[in-house]
Amino acid sequence: MLFARELQRRAGTRLLSTTCHPGYARTNLNSDTTFTMKVLGVLLWRLSQSSAKGAEPALFAATAPDAKPAAYYGPDGLFLGLRGNVKETQMAKFAYDDAAAKQLFNQLEELTSVKYAPYPDASGRSL
Repeated sequence: MLFARELQRRAGTRLLSTTCHPGYARTNLNSDTTFTMKVLGVLLWRLSQSSAKGAEPALFAATAPDAKPAAYYGPDGLFLGLRGNVKETQMAKFAYDDAAAKQLFNQLEELTSVKYAPYPDASGRSL
């Protein structure tokens, strides 16, 4: 989330960077996991949604004409957003830490030796 938000800030209007989560979708991921996770899967089964419904936030974030820059999409369900229709939702508090986002992006540039070309803002200064 930090990376996606910082990428959007640095890219300006050159691209759209969004994040999303599927909620709790019924997939085969619970078949090869720990016993505790399998038990949780059984207990939360009634709160889950189909894998197709779980894919909707990712599809929306990647393809919807009205997806917003640096937005976070997930299910609109009342119980922890585990299921429901797609809506823009709030990220965890840490994901809005701009200083951490910049630090992460800079460290990733250093580790990969790939530099992201700065995008000028309206005044012509690089972001």
